[in-house]
Amino acid sequence: MKLKNTILYIAALSLFSCEMKNEILDGNKNYEDVGYLNLGVYAQNKLSKAATNIGEGTDASPVSVDNFEVEINNSEGVFKKFDSYKELQDAGKVLLPVGDYTVKAHTPGDIEPQMKEPYYNGIQAIKITKDVNTQAEVVCTMQNTKIQLIYDGTFNTTFATWDITVSDGTDNIIFFDESDKNPPAVYWLIAENVSEIKVHIEAYLLDGTTKIIEDRIITKPDEAENDYWAGSDALTITMKPAEPSDPENPDGVTIDVEVDITFNKTDVTESIPVTPDDDSNEGETGGETTEPGEGGGEVDAPTLSGEYLGRTVTYDKGGDGAFPDVSVEMNVPGKIESVMIKAASSDSELEGILSGMGFKDENGVDLVGNDDLSGLFTLPKLGETSYTFTLGGLGNLLTVGQHTFTVKVIDQNGKEASGSLSFDITDSTAN
Repeated sequence: MKLKNTILYIAALSLFSCEMKNEILDGNKNYEDVGYLNLGVYAQNKLSKAATNIGEGTDASPVSVDNFEVEINNSEGVFKKFDSYKELQDAGKVLLPVGDYTVKAHTPGDIEPQMKEPYYNGIQAIKITKDVNTQAEVVCTMQNTKIQLIYDGTFNTTFATWDITVSDGTDNIIFFDESDKNPPAVYWLIAENVSEIKVHIEAYLLDGTTKIIEDRIITKPDEAENDYWAGSDALTITMKPAEPSDPENPDGVTIDVEVDITFNKTDVTESIPVTPDDDSNEGETGGETTEPGEGGGEVDAPTLSGEYLGRTVTYDKGGDGAFPDVSVEMNVPGKIESVMIKAASSDSELEGILSGMGFKDENGVDLVGNDDLSGLFTLPKLGETSYTFTLGGLGNLLTVGQHTFTVKVIDQNGKEASGSLSFDITDSTAN
C-alpha cells in the first residue's frame, strides 16, 4: 500500500506541476521544456560611458529604469509584458518555454516628436535553454536629441521680441520666442540621416522698428564618428548680440550663435562652429536688418489651396459619418504676419457664439499668437512660410443651416491671399 500511495502521490504532484507551469506561462499550451530568464535593465549613462542599473537603487545616474516597460517577444509576438521593470524584479526570474526571444525595454509610453524628458529604448536577443537560468541585460540608450537654447544676459536687454526656429528639414520644428526667456530643454526626435540642423532667427530691437534676420547651419565636425545627428547628441545653442563685421554699418547689431555639443557614446563636450545659411528660403544673409514690411527683395504673394476651397460642402449630421477633414494649405514665401478667419452663419445662436470668439469682427479674428483659440486650432507661427488651417474643433460647432468661413493670410510685405469655405448642414434624423 505504501508503494502504491507513493506512486499516486508522485503522479499527482507531476500533474499539479504541469498545471501550475502552464498557469505561470499564461497560456493553454502544454509546454514540456522550459528555462528561466534573469533580466537586468540598464540606462546608458552617457556622461560616464557606463551602463548603470538604476533598478537596484544606485545613484550613479540620474535616470531611473524602475518604471521602464518590458516586453518579452517570440516569433508570435508579445509573450510576456511587464508594466514596469520594478514589477519584473518583484516577480523574480521569469519562466519561459525554450526558444528564441527578443527583449525590449523603454521609457513608459511612446516616443513623441518633441518631449520634455529624454526617451530611452533598448533591445536584446536571448535564447532560453531547458532548465537553464539565463542571465541577460538590456541597455537602453536615449533616442532623442537634446536641444537647450540659452540667451546671453544682454540678449534680453537688446531685443524686444524674437522668433527662433530649429529645423531638421521636416515639419517637426522647434519654436522659441520672447515669451520664455529661460526655456527648458527640448528632447527632439530628429529625422534619420540629417547632417544639417538649421537655425532661423528674426528679432526686433527695442526701438520696435529694426529687424535682425539670421540663418545658421549646424553640422558635425570632421572628427565626428559620422555626419549624421542622432539620439543622445546634446546641443546647447547660445544666442548673444554681436557687433557687425560690415564697416558700412558700424552702429548695427547682429546675433552671434554659439553651439556646444556633447556627442552620443562619449563624454566629450566641445564648441563647434556654425556657418551662415546662404541658401535659406528667404535668400537673406546673416546680419541683415530690415524695416517692417520690407522683405529684403521681391517675393511671391501667398497662395491658398485645398480640396474644399471655394466650394459648398453638404453634410448630413444624421447619416454622413464623420465630419469631413476640411483644410486649407497656405504657402507664404513672404512669411506669415496674420492669418484672419471670419465667419457667418444662418443660425442666430451660433452667430452669437462666433461673435463672442471674434469671428464676426470686421476683419475676423487673427490666429497668430491667439492662445484663446489654441483649443480649436493648431495656431500659425509668426514668420513661418507655410501653415495648414484645419477647421478642427470648429466643425463640431456647426449646426443645421448654412455657414461660411473666409480665410485670409497676410505676409510681412503686406501681400495677401483669401478664399472661402461654405457648408450646408442638414440632419436627416431630425423630426
